[in-house]
Order: sequence, then C-alpha cells, then structure tokens
Amino acid sequence: MIGRPGITPFAANRITDNDPRNAFYLIFDKETLADIRQHTNREGRCVFGEEFSEVNESEMEAFVGLLILRGVYRGSRESTEELWSEDGRKDFRAGMSFNRFRMIRRLLRFDNKATRQSRLRNDPLAAIRLLIESFNNNSKLCYVASESCTVDEQLYPFHGRCRNVQYIPSKPAKYGLKFWLIADSNTFYCFHIEMYTGKTERPDGRSVGEDILLRLTEFLRNSGRNITTDNFFTSLSLALELRTRGLSLVGTIRKTRRDLPASSANSKDLALNESRCIFLKMASCC
Repeated sequence: MIGRPGITPFAANRITDNDPRNAFYLIFDKETLADIRQHTNREGRCVFGEEFSEVNESEMEAFVGLLILRGVYRGSRESTEELWSEDGRKDFRAGMSFNRFRMIRRLLRFDNKATRQSRLRNDPLAAIRLLIESFNNNSKLCYVASESCTVDEQLYPFHGRCRNVQYIPSKPAKYGLKFWLIADSNTFYCFHIEMYTGKTERPDGRSVGEDILLRLTEFLRNSGRNITTDNFFTSLSLALELRTRGLSLVGTIRKTRRDLPASSANSKDLALNESRCIFLKMASCC
C-alpha cells in the first residue's frame, strides 16, 4: 500500500487551535466562498437593484455557520421561524437577523446565472458545478485513504423542484437526489461525490456500475487499496480492470452475472455454514 493513511501535511499545517474556520476552509476554500458571495450579490442587485445591501465576507461566513449549526442541533424538523423565535435557539439570533438570513437564503447562487443556460447544454449540474469540484478536489488534498475504501450510492431526501429527483421505493426516503460516493471504510471520510443526472452514453461498453466505480477510484490508481462494493458494481470484468490499476475488489455479486460459472449459482447443495470458493487461474505476469 502506497502512502501513510491519515491527515496530510497540507491539512495539518493549516489547522490551528485558535481558529476552527481553518478546518472548514480546507474543504470549502476561501476562493470558493468568495465566488459564491459574488454570484449571490449579483443576484441581489438583479432582484432588488440599488436598494440591495451586498453580503460581505463576515455575513457569508455567519450564514454558512448557521447552516452547519442547524445540523449540529438536528434542527431539520424545526422551521426557520422557530429557530429565531424568542423560545428558539439564541445562537441563531446572535448570528444574524432572521430577515437577513432569509434574504441570503433566497438569493444564494453558486454560479453566474446569466451564462447558466449555455453551460447546461453540456453539464446538467452547471448551477452547482463550482461547489462540487471544490469539495472533491480539496477532500483529496486533506486525507490519505486507509487500506480499504467503499463505493456506494446515497439517496438524499428531497421533495423540491429539481429535474434530478429520483424515486427509489427500496429506500426509506423514497424520493431524493442520488449521489455516488467513495469513502474511507475505516473513518467514513468522503473523498469524491457525483450526483446522478440520468443515463449517459458509455462508448467503451462498460456497465453503469463499472463506469462509475472506475471514475471514482481514479485518484487511487496504483496505490494498492482495496475497493468494497455491493452487487450493483461487482463483476469479474471490473475486478480484472482494477487489478491492472493496482487495486483489488471485494463485494457481493449477483448470481445471474454472465461471467460467473453455472456451478456458483446453485447453493442448495451447501450445508449450513458451508462456503464454496471459486478461483480464476490467471496467467503469470512475470
């Protein structure tokens, strides 16, 4: 295995005990937050004209901090009005006024709205591409993966207006935004996320699962890590491809996969707690 797992020197040298914001800026850097503030102010001037008071750096930090604090308090079931009420949480009233928070939330933008339509032709996530790329790039800079990583899907509950909302009846939430992600199996640290935006062409003939997994694990190429998956991704062809990239694969697999021998599909003759191992004889690489 190449690389010592854990926090990178890049991250360790930028974290100080006296300012916890430095830890936040490792993942969402100041340049990204400044771009978001610029796009938000542009939208504010467009909506309110000269009467709009632009969001400054401190206000943007406070706004993001209050969003994080709401998660810390598990306040998803509390309305914004309740959080700012006299009987609510005083930290929110101390951060900024209710009206200012509501205005920033209304105007919040992650891209230049004037050029969005042209970018949407080639990128369904053009409106939030800046935020996703910033997160993915910075996450890899701050942490080295342990010996095993997991690739899986996650459905984030969402019922709003969005063309990418998925319906998955097997999930507890059923409706939401589906993400593909790769995380450290030991610490659950997330390295890379992708939002599912519908079927795309795959000229190489790979399955959807193989295409996604190979893309998410590209940054681990030749690192000696193991990738753990479920039966949506696992296949013999995927395992062989990962082998050429210096990675290994462990995962459940559907017995109907074409590349499995017929004997593996019949488990009725196995006794209780008995297992069957099947080996593929590989040609020597020496």
